[in-house]
Amino acid sequence: MIAPDIVGPLNVAADAPMTRKEMIAVLEANYK
Repeated sequence: MIAPDIVGPLNVAADAPMTRKEMIAVLEANYK
């Protein structure tokens, strides 16, 4: 369900001290 090019940014976001809103913003930015 998750595109391969999103897996990288997702892993980075998961490791970084981000809030859920920031993680969602990262995912949305990479999804477009």
